[in-house]
Amino acid sequence: MNILVDIGHPAHAHYFRHFIRIMEQKGHSFTIVARQKDVTFQILKSFGTPFISRGKGGSNVFTKLLYLPKAIIHLVLVAKRNRTDLFLSFASSYAAIASAICQRPHIALDDTEHASLEIALYSRFSDVIITPRDYGRDLGSTHVKYHTYMELMYLHPEYFEPALDVRRVLGLNPRDRFAIVRLVNWTASHDVGHNTITISDKMSVIKYLAEQVTVFVSAEGKFPEELNAHKIPDHPALFHDMLRAADLYLGEGATAASEAAILGTPAIYINELSAGAIDSKKPSGMIFQSTDSHEICNQIEIFLAMPPAELQDRVDIMLDGTVDLTAELVDIVSDNAPSWRKS
Repeated sequence: MNILVDIGHPAHAHYFRHFIRIMEQKGHSFTIVARQKDVTFQILKSFGTPFISRGKGGSNVFTKLLYLPKAIIHLVLVAKRNRTDLFLSFASSYAAIASAICQRPHIALDDTEHASLEIALYSRFSDVIITPRDYGRDLGSTHVKYHTYMELMYLHPEYFEPALDVRRVLGLNPRDRFAIVRLVNWTASHDVGHNTITISDKMSVIKYLAEQVTVFVSAEGKFPEELNAHKIPDHPALFHDMLRAADLYLGEGATAASEAAILGTPAIYINELSAGAIDSKKPSGMIFQSTDSHEICNQIEIFLAMPPAELQDRVDIMLDGTVDLTAELVDIVSDNAPSWRKS
């Protein structure tokens, strides 16, 4: 079976990495199509994964609408050229619509309830929709929920092996404490109409954090000049190792906040947007969400004072009973493979 995977975000490269490896071992082949966003291409290259670019996409509502038919046509042509049997993506409207045009099934993964436009498009053309159990929408008869988190597709102990030289890469001593800050550029379609704390408050919070630990900043789009002294070294393949070794994560990115919490690093999510992936982790105490700079600074103090043993207890509670979603996806595709092969 030839499976086309549409990668629209750096996180998606991680989501499907081990699924691709396992399925290739079973004799299946893959066509990877990727959007040029942030470090997506760098990550795929570091994995040794061949891919086809579908361009940068749009940066606002108008250019996104112009990009939609272009991306769909591109995917259709690639799929026909490679005799695709199955489309797979993380909530990709492009892949879903292209699959319908090609009369091939589409499996969608998702954990972002507030992405209403994407959901309205991809859900109509998807044969199976897979989400975590705490996903806050019911997407109908094709919707399957698992007690899991998307991040476990690559951070599950079965797959994730932390590097040992993260502090050396960062130029730190073994006992130096540090935090990772993640800033987004607010151009995703599900970000329209939303915002975060003011630039001034954001800089004040980062300054306050930098008075206590070494701060490394990762940012989408153009890097803020005023934060150049805190720019994280360009090692995207080691980002999760850095998150695991950090004493704190603070930022606007929900994916990185979820990743940090799973890896045992307390996360402060600076964003008014939420999702089941974030809300489901809050009861464990590993994620704190606020857009109030005073609350954020108070929480920084609380998290930095927390003993490692207490953090680990919280992680154990959060992950209790979760399943390996990569293994589940392998079973879903393998069990249905005969009906998805071309005649």
